[in-house]
Amino acid sequence: MKSNIFLAGLAATILLVSGCSDSASTRIDEPEETILAQVGDKTISVNEFIRRAEYTMRPEYCMRDNYVHKKIVLNSLIAEKLFSLAGGPNPELADHEEFQAFLRGRKEQAMRRLLIHDETDEDLQVDTAAIRNAFQRAGRTYQVRYINIPENRYLESHAARVKSDGRLSGVYRELYGPGEIPEKKVTWQDASLQPLHEALYAQPVAKSDIIGPVRSVDGVVTFMKVTGWTDRKVISDTDIRDRWNTVRERLEGYEVAERFDAYVSEIMAGKRLEFNREIFFTLVELFAPVYLRDEEEKEAMANAVFWDKQAGEEIFDNVQESIDKYRDFPLLQIDGEIWTVHNFVEAQKSHPLVFRTKSLTRKNFAKQFKLAIVDLVRDQYLTEAAYRRGYDQINIVERDLAMWSDHMESLAHRNQYLRDTGFNKSFGKHYMQAIEEHLNPYVDELQDRYSKQIAINYEAFEKIQLSRIDMFATLENVPYPVAVPSFPVLTTDHRLDYGDIIN
Repeated sequence: MKSNIFLAGLAATILLVSGCSDSASTRIDEPEETILAQVGDKTISVNEFIRRAEYTMRPEYCMRDNYVHKKIVLNSLIAEKLFSLAGGPNPELADHEEFQAFLRGRKEQAMRRLLIHDETDEDLQVDTAAIRNAFQRAGRTYQVRYINIPENRYLESHAARVKSDGRLSGVYRELYGPGEIPEKKVTWQDASLQPLHEALYAQPVAKSDIIGPVRSVDGVVTFMKVTGWTDRKVISDTDIRDRWNTVRERLEGYEVAERFDAYVSEIMAGKRLEFNREIFFTLVELFAPVYLRDEEEKEAMANAVFWDKQAGEEIFDNVQESIDKYRDFPLLQIDGEIWTVHNFVEAQKSHPLVFRTKSLTRKNFAKQFKLAIVDLVRDQYLTEAAYRRGYDQINIVERDLAMWSDHMESLAHRNQYLRDTGFNKSFGKHYMQAIEEHLNPYVDELQDRYSKQIAINYEAFEKIQLSRIDMFATLENVPYPVAVPSFPVLTTDHRLDYGDIIN
């Protein structure tokens, strides 16, 4: 092992930070939730109802904001719980290793989100003067000339040269040869990188100012020269309030990121991560074809996620045989613990790799693959901290896990029921026929069968308002970006003529 460890360049990433490790044994108080419906031993909260209705696209028969469609949404969510109850524990899902890993990954992702919220959001307040400064420039669209300097051993000399003479042309010709320095526009929405935002929007900027260096997640360093700007003013009270809130939320996001980095430093205190160079680059060659898919393949994968195939995508199918050959080889070592290739593959089953850039290329893949593994290891330590605090037993974590589990069990029972009734058409293309001929009558039957086990909080239900905006919500920089399961396409019934009332 020692002879194969290298600490230079892409071969290794070293995490060596000072501070105290996480020793908290307390956990946050459980958030209060209003129960909207009770279905046997399962419940639906108001928050879950809103998320399932608003964070994914509803079918046409219940996509509006009127009262009838709101009742169809409630019936659909209750029907999903009924299908899960009627189907009982599904032995195929219970024994499905990937599905169980998917559920564990979902639960642990929810735990980490709570942990990060607890560590970063307490007493979060951005200075009003900072908001005011950014607000004054948030309407600007800057015109800039820029050069991108690859992260290499000449970076410092290039950067010093730009800063000393205030010009980009010399370094640009040296890097790219003769030609015009590229230009682009930068808006408030573009300035998502904190250094870029602070340089352009948090302080006065003059024409011909040099902005940079700004380092991206790709490791590219950018210098920009401001050549001018336009400014869109806000006049109405509504526009002023919206811009103020947008600026405040952006600055709060930066503060949260800084607090998160500080907390990660505590968690990773004194831990040193080293890669085995030879095995690392072997995996780079094995995994690159999997992740460097063309746009058509990526679109097909996105569609698969949308149509309920989150747990079924096997990214290792084409390389599994090669991976097995290296399964017992050491890939990395951290804090005295060795991760073999097998350990790495197993970890990915519940925590798919998350790349810091959406623009993966053959040129940057090795570095981004390395960073994704580092983030995977980091998340394992965050997960362990969340378990120590008992976040796995927090009500909203348990509810999130139940939501996904019930959804998948409901799908399995729906598909089996349709097969048993002789419906063998594509459900995606003929779902209305399936509902009208088979599922609506079955939902009515289940409502009658379980009526005494169903109760609805009509007071809370009446207060819910739905929008008419189609939305498919995703989360950023997490292993499972789809926010909620797809809407349960089970019934068009709008009658609430069953069950009891929750007082």
